[in-house]
Amino acid sequence: MGNDMKYVAVISSLFLLVLFVTGCTSQPQSASSSSSLSSTANLSTFIKDSPYRGNISSGRVIFVFSDFQCPYCRKGFVTEPKGGKDYAVVFKNYPLPFHQFAKYMAMAAECAAQQGVFWQAHDKLFTLPEEQLSTTAIDTAMESTVKNYTAYKLCMEGQLPSSRIAEDEALARAWNVQGTPTYIIVLPSNKTALAQKLANILQAKTSSNGNHAFVVVVGYRPTSMWENAEALLDTP
Repeated sequence: MGNDMKYVAVISSLFLLVLFVTGCTSQPQSASSSSSLSSTANLSTFIKDSPYRGNISSGRVIFVFSDFQCPYCRKGFVTEPKGGKDYAVVFKNYPLPFHQFAKYMAMAAECAAQQGVFWQAHDKLFTLPEEQLSTTAIDTAMESTVKNYTAYKLCMEGQLPSSRIAEDEALARAWNVQGTPTYIIVLPSNKTALAQKLANILQAKTSSNGNHAFVVVVGYRPTSMWENAEALLDTP
């Protein structure tokens, strides 16, 4: 098995061992779905043009698979890491099909990203009251967030946001992500001890291949856990 497939297969196998603490579940994916993604061991292959915060060149990356309407993602958005000097957070859209407005919110975030205001839109979308969600409410929130609302509406009518979401969903399926929020922490291969420490703090599973060590955190975690994890991630 090549390094590229080892990378995906190890992450996929971890999901078979992890139980949800608190999260929104999707239909379980088969471990064999990892073969559907052609990939390399290079992190940039998975990051692509996804929005991120923190030091993306650090080699320490947290991939966040999230759904703007999932109640546990909406809790997790407050407590989860925001990126630091020695690690980065990469956002991946994974709108679950049973959340009525999740896909529309993900599209709105992608169109905001085209104007360089993804994180502002991200925060705005997560704080919209659940009981008031509608396409109109989402657009109204974006009107006060994006730089050019006309361009935003044109983007929403085009293929770009759906295409970008489809890429994130393909990666989620390949890595056997089974719900939201899911956090996949990727570290250099010589950081297996750090990975184990993070797994202990976050009550998660860890493994490694020849290229990276990773920790899979499935479901919401409180601020105290993430703060302790961040202290380790932001230590050279």
